Amino acid sequence: MEKIPNYPRDIIVPAETEINTGKHEDGESFFTNQPTTLRIIGPISDNAYPVLIVENGEVGQDLFFFHQPEP
Repeated sequence: MEKIPNYPRDIIVPAETEINTGKHEDGESFFTNQPTTLRIIGPISDNAYPVLIVENGEVGQDLFFFHQPEP
């Protein structure tokens, strides 16, 4: 039986982690300047997790993408 993933799920990424504004890794992006909490809101697609940034306990509304290497 396939495991059903739990979303949303919060992770903390280190400073200097690249976050993309679109699904494609070669698109626009920015780097975190401190450890940052990301809320993964859905499954990986095109090697990227859809995420929201959590700051001071508040979940942002802007959708970003956290890319992972191909398996």
